[in-house]
Amino acid sequence: MNLNYPKMVMRASIIRQISLIVVALSIFSTTYSQLWTRYRTEMFIGGGASQMLSDLGGGPGEGRNDIRDMDLEATNYSATIGVRYKISEYVSGRLSFSHLQTLASDEYSENAGRSIRNLSARTNIFEFSPMVEVYLLKESIPMNKTLGRRYRHYGQGGDFSIYMATGFTALYFNPQAQLNGTWHDLQPLGTEGQGLETGNGKYSRFTFGLPVGIGFKYSMTRYWSISLEGQARFTASDYLDDVSTDYYDNQEIRDAYGPVAAELANRRLDGGGGEGGIRGNPENNDVYMFLEFHLSRRFDSSKRRGGIRRSF
Repeated sequence: MNLNYPKMVMRASIIRQISLIVVALSIFSTTYSQLWTRYRTEMFIGGGASQMLSDLGGGPGEGRNDIRDMDLEATNYSATIGVRYKISEYVSGRLSFSHLQTLASDEYSENAGRSIRNLSARTNIFEFSPMVEVYLLKESIPMNKTLGRRYRHYGQGGDFSIYMATGFTALYFNPQAQLNGTWHDLQPLGTEGQGLETGNGKYSRFTFGLPVGIGFKYSMTRYWSISLEGQARFTASDYLDDVSTDYYDNQEIRDAYGPVAAELANRRLDGGGGEGGIRGNPENNDVYMFLEFHLSRRFDSSKRRGGIRRSF
C-alpha cells in the first residue's frame, strides 16, 4: 500500500481548486475589463451658465478677447441634451444640441469709451455639435447597479474620469436689443448700414465654430453618472452681438429702416458716433462659453440581443 497516496490526492485536489479559482478570477477580470462594450451608448442632459467674449462690455483696458474681458454680471443660462457612444475605453463620439442665451453690455464695462458707447445685446444661440472625447483618465463602469451599500461588495462603487473634447459646431444666433421695454431683432435693422447702397451685405445668422471642452465625470452606478463640463466655441462670426465695424450715417439708417433702427445703431451718451467712427473691432471674432452639470444614463446593449440574461 502506498502511504503517500492520500497526500497525493489531497495535493491534486488543492491544485485543482487553486486552478479553478485562478480561471474564475481570470474570466471575471476579462469580463469586467470588457464591461464597457455592453454600455457603449448613453444619453445626457444638463444645464448651467453662459458667457460671451465680444465687442461689448469688458475690462478697464483695451479689448483683449480673453477671460480678462469677462463680465460676471452678464452671466446667463445654457441647456444641453445629447448622446454619447464609446468607441474604445479612451475615445467616445458624441452628438449634442444646446440652447443658450448670452448677454453683452457696455453698461458692465470698466472702460470709459465702451461705457459711453452704451450698446448692448441679448443673443439666443441654438447649436448642434458632433464631437470626439478623449479620456485622459479613462472611465470605469462600476459593478453596482444601484446606489447603496448592499451592492458595494460586487465591485467599484464609482469612479472619476477626465476627458477633453473637440469637433465641429453649427449654430444659429439672433442678437436682440431692448428699447422702451421691447426686444428687437437687430440683424434686420442693419445697424452698421448692412443692406444699404454703400454698406455691406447683411450678415448671416448661421455660422460655425470650433468647440473645445473639458469634463470631469463621476460614475455613481453602472447606469448613472454625473459630470461637470466646460465648453468654449470659437466662432467664425463677429456679429453674435451685432457689433463689428464702424458707425454708418444714422440718417440713412433712419430713412431705410426706421427710427428704432437708428436709435439702436447709435446709443452713445456723448452724442458722438458719426459716420466712419469706430463702433466695433472686426479683427476678433466672437467667442462664447458655458459651464454645465450633466446627468447621464447608460444603456445595456446585451438586453436588446435576447438570449441568456447575464447576472453582472
